[in-house]
Amino acid sequence: MGDQPPEEFEGKKGEYSDKFDVRSFVYTAVAHLGMSESDAWNMTMTSFRAAMNAKFPQKEKAKVPTQEKYDEVMDWAEQMLAMDAQRHGPH
Repeated sequence: MGDQPPEEFEGKKGEYSDKFDVRSFVYTAVAHLGMSESDAWNMTMTSFRAAMNAKFPQKEKAKVPTQEKYDEVMDWAEQMLAMDAQRHGPH
């Protein structure tokens, strides 16, 4: 099996794809988890994801609001600004 250039990914990051680049998986494990190439080739996707999540926790991602929550908060803020403008006039 020779090295081939990776296929171009046309979808957005995080979208479903029916393609899996095993070399990328293996070399990500080698680079970021400090594994030998042999160990990385024998790793399951489940153990890879668990190790990556342990090393790079998703704490910050959990703090990012969903679009729905963002819209809800912005609507509330606009209502508060409108109420304030009615009471005190525009600033």
